[in-house]
Amino acid sequence: MRDKLKLYTYPDVPKDGLGNDEIVNVQTSYGSFTDAYSWELCNGDVYCQRSTLQMPPRAKAELFDYMAENFLTFEWIRNDDWELSELEVWKNAQLLMKYPYHENPPTTISDAINYIMDMDNEEL
Repeated sequence: MRDKLKLYTYPDVPKDGLGNDEIVNVQTSYGSFTDAYSWELCNGDVYCQRSTLQMPPRAKAELFDYMAENFLTFEWIRNDDWELSELEVWKNAQLLMKYPYHENPPTTISDAINYIMDMDNEEL
């Protein structure tokens, strides 16, 4: 991944240029990156364009393992027309989140578990 990340030092810009409303990743003094608009860049800022790479999806076994290890339970919520509208995710009798229903039940559950796995432990 590192060799795919092209860093620039402002005022150097990519050959395609930068739009004023484009969001870039600016390197902080600690070496991590944070989002900023291109118009916020100052001389000497090290930055890169946002990556369009996506992480590969998690295997179903990984999702089920996480669900079992964390004792997650689910409750479907229906709207007034009795259609599925959201999924409540619970852990130890505590509501963790409500996730909107979309596509079908297995996809909604998978997406909800992925969302929880991507959250920091402090957010849970």
